[in-house]
Amino acid sequence: MDWFNNIGCEELENEAVAYFEQYIGSIPEVLASSNNELNVSDNCDSDIENDESDIENTIQARAREFYSTSVIQDQSENTCSLNQNDELEDPSRLRINALFANDCNCTKKCFTKLSTFREQAYDVSLSVCEFTKAERDIYLLSKLENLEITDSVFRGGKRERKQYRYSFQGVEICEFTWRNIYNIGRSEFKSLKQHLNANGVTPRSHGLSGRKSNHGHSFEVIENTIKFIKRYADEFEDAKLVTTQKLIDHIQSARTEREYYKLCTQRSRDELKLAESPIGKYNTPCFKNFENVHYTFDFSQYVNLPHSSQQVGALYFLTPRKVQIFGVCDENFPMQTNYLIDEQQTIGENGSRTHGPNAVLSMLHHYLHGNTYGEKACHFHADNSVGQNKIKTTLHYLLWKCLQGFTKTINLHFMIAGHTKCLCDACFGMLKKIIRKSDVNTVSQLVKIVDNSAKCNRSEVYNENDDDENSLKWYRWDNFFTKYFKPLRGIGKFYHFRFIRHEKGVVFARETG
Repeated sequence: MDWFNNIGCEELENEAVAYFEQYIGSIPEVLASSNNELNVSDNCDSDIENDESDIENTIQARAREFYSTSVIQDQSENTCSLNQNDELEDPSRLRINALFANDCNCTKKCFTKLSTFREQAYDVSLSVCEFTKAERDIYLLSKLENLEITDSVFRGGKRERKQYRYSFQGVEICEFTWRNIYNIGRSEFKSLKQHLNANGVTPRSHGLSGRKSNHGHSFEVIENTIKFIKRYADEFEDAKLVTTQKLIDHIQSARTEREYYKLCTQRSRDELKLAESPIGKYNTPCFKNFENVHYTFDFSQYVNLPHSSQQVGALYFLTPRKVQIFGVCDENFPMQTNYLIDEQQTIGENGSRTHGPNAVLSMLHHYLHGNTYGEKACHFHADNSVGQNKIKTTLHYLLWKCLQGFTKTINLHFMIAGHTKCLCDACFGMLKKIIRKSDVNTVSQLVKIVDNSAKCNRSEVYNENDDDENSLKWYRWDNFFTKYFKPLRGIGKFYHFRFIRHEKGVVFARETG
């Protein structure tokens, strides 16, 4: 350190003076030329032609500005040191607090006048920081254009140098205050004004844009680099070709393997479809006999068509089109089949009798014809249908089904009033959740939504023109069963029923569980 203080400091000073005179000019000339630039008025720009001062005033003005900047930096450092143990503040907040704490250099105390607008100054500082360089230039140029004084003249003619009246939130302030609020340096501020006077509010471009770079390489360096790359490529070309060929072979092998995998997968799907039979979803399993299979059937609330996910009020139609949904759930998987019945396809006229015994048993009969497993015993769970006057026909149907050899034992369970939630409601809930978010105008669109709502949901529709024996058809079950069966006395008080194949014509009933 002693050597640096005695020798190095003197050499450093001489080198700095030589650099300054070589690239900028002599010190007296620079001070004389900056005389007109730094003698700034409180309300106007520093470009008035007759404002002249000597070198000493210029040095004092620069010293005051340097002292103010150093005080601001010291204040910012003190603030950061005080908050070391607390949550760190952002630099913009520290800078604004330091500016308002030290005020400006003019006599009007501009930051004191703006004390009520400290938060607005902080917001402006953050907004300017968020801009890109081009956006920031356009923003500041437009601000300067609004601050320009255009209605005044000087000595009978228009001003050649522009004059500005700076303000913030309607309060007139000096140039120093305005620059620091928008976080603009003095050199950048001068460049912005020159660009505004010459080009107006347009994006700025760098002065060296389009020119040859001073840091570019010579032709010899570029030529030698290209030659080196070519020699390296020629030397290691064989190894590169071998590696590239291995990559191509691997890609071809992987493509062949993937295509073969897709082919095997498609063949498996086709074989699985061929294995399906009318008596069940798949062929009867050979490893186990189903002893007890549980089925649940219930109605969901109907769906109105057309339906819009953005609907806020009543539609134009006086009465919307109703589509009934009846679900039969196989609780072993679970898998639910949802029957979608349009109002023009019901067993009665104008959408009537959909909840009647004939419609319910026709859909249940269609489901049992194609979705059973040859089980020995099964259980049916349903809502209490006494109020809908179809329990009598349901008992007759299940007894007839048992006598036909469908299974050895059939159990029917009705849920107690007030406790009617079942597995069908869970599948209905997933279905309604998707419908509320979708636009549905036709039954075909509703079918797609049901099939895609969940893995446990699939749809089934009624087609009166379908002559296939496996398609859904309506039957008059009540007229058929009244010829062979008689009603059960006190049927309304029973909740559990059992039918056994060898007990012909007998139904076992129980009131409670």
